[in-house]
Amino acid sequence: MKIHRRLPMKWRVAAVFVAVGAIWGSAWIPTAALPQAEPRLLVGALRFALAAALLAVAAASDRLRQRPDQRQTMARLLVPSALLGVTMVGLPYALTVWASGRVSPGVTALCFGFMPLLVLLFEGGEQEWAIPAVALGIAGVAMVVAPGVSFRWQQAAGVAALLTATGLSTFSYLYVRRLFAEGRLGSENILSFCAIQTGVASVLLAMVLVSLKQEFTFRLDETAALPLVVLAIVVSSATLPLFFWLLHQMAAWQAATLQWVSTLVAATEAAWVVHARPAAANWAGAVLVPACIFWIFLHAKGASAGAVTPEITEHTFALAKASDFKRKSE
Repeated sequence: MKIHRRLPMKWRVAAVFVAVGAIWGSAWIPTAALPQAEPRLLVGALRFALAAALLAVAAASDRLRQRPDQRQTMARLLVPSALLGVTMVGLPYALTVWASGRVSPGVTALCFGFMPLLVLLFEGGEQEWAIPAVALGIAGVAMVVAPGVSFRWQQAAGVAALLTATGLSTFSYLYVRRLFAEGRLGSENILSFCAIQTGVASVLLAMVLVSLKQEFTFRLDETAALPLVVLAIVVSSATLPLFFWLLHQMAAWQAATLQWVSTLVAATEAAWVVHARPAAANWAGAVLVPACIFWIFLHAKGASAGAVTPEITEHTFALAKASDFKRKSE
């Protein structure tokens, strides 16, 4: 009987994992559809504001259906969710946007590709068995994004910003797992948790815009409105709660391999759009990444959280040029 109870949950976790990775990886398409003249920080502020409004409505509706004993006070959620709005959503987004014009697309993907290893090393526990597989997965990511990788000293500041964003995300993943472990966050409160985060992220990005004192105009015509709505509804408000649900079901370092999935999806779609011919190394990486993820989940030990997350690649491949792929894949 226990086996029959576990299998459905494993299938649900696998389906949600693949869906979130695919959506994150495809986020570069609506991002690239935005007019290039639009300030990306303002787009992010509007996107997270809309996502916060949608999540707040969903959270209010969900709380009305809960029993009184299931409802946590908002005061308990406010501080941790506000902190994560800065460290998990707002600052990583701002740093990635700033770095996207200073580093090659492949470098961005590669920096975030190291996140599973960083989370694994800091998460602790008897997970040393996974280090070789994680290292191979990082190598696979490097092979996948090889056409978009270039190294120059001028990229140092951008790489530093990306590594800072990676470190903030690593802290955030571990912090969320701690919240679940201590009972300060439950699956029934994820929607409220996400609503506060996206709201704080929107305010933070607006404050950054004001501090920069840059003059800009934003025209919310149909060219910009549709991609913005897609990013807010599909990429942010839909996937963020699912990502936290995944963090409740698996180890943080396992959830961090979503960075690999999103990179693989984004690279595949970008190569298809520009009709690039993948080299042998690209094909090898495309096989190695899912193989490592499958092996990790197949041999996972004590990873379930039952007893106890944009979008990064959207700027990576939205700014990639077709020549970057064609020149290195031919």
